[in-house]
Amino acid sequence: GIALYSSPLPLKWLLTALVLAGFNLAVQANTVTWNFLENGSDVSLGASSTFTESGVALTAYASGTESLYAKNDGPGENGLGITSDIEHEINPNNFVQFNLTTVPAVSSWTLVFLGSVQSGETATIYYSPVLGTLGTLLGTVTGDGSFDISSISAPGYIGVSAGSGNVLLESVSAVVNTPDGGTTMMLLGGALMGLGFIKRKLSA
Repeated sequence: GIALYSSPLPLKWLLTALVLAGFNLAVQANTVTWNFLENGSDVSLGASSTFTESGVALTAYASGTESLYAKNDGPGENGLGITSDIEHEINPNNFVQFNLTTVPAVSSWTLVFLGSVQSGETATIYYSPVLGTLGTLLGTVTGDGSFDISSISAPGYIGVSAGSGNVLLESVSAVVNTPDGGTTMMLLGGALMGLGFIKRKLSA
């Protein structure tokens, strides 16, 4: 077994591989969900508002001259709507958009959750590269639940309106790569120290 390490070159390769593995493992993928109540409940938020969750900032916008409203009226009635609507929700005459560019940037988007979609009501989801324009219809939701936006990777905006009735943008989720808090790097450091000790022994 000692002959395997008689040349320093294999050990160098092993050290390099461990360093690269450590950098890859030192980042973890976590799901972040914004519920749009981060800035208050049952309150008007103005033409735009930035919501920060787990250190990631996402900005939402109301259409035209409207104002955003953070509604918190119990299960199924929570989320982002429009202040001027009689129920503080999104109706066919307005919409809410959120920016796909966050600070820091997310790794990938996953789901949009819709709320307060009662029988006979529909929520419509759009993608647009331009703020203030709904753009391309991605799909329609006929009840409370989620809509998959994981296929969207370009910068731009996701918009939510109502095909009929009034609805809420309940929440949005995305995957964010974050450091693992140092645990992996500590383990890597221990491994490197151990290999250094072995190298000194073999060189003696």
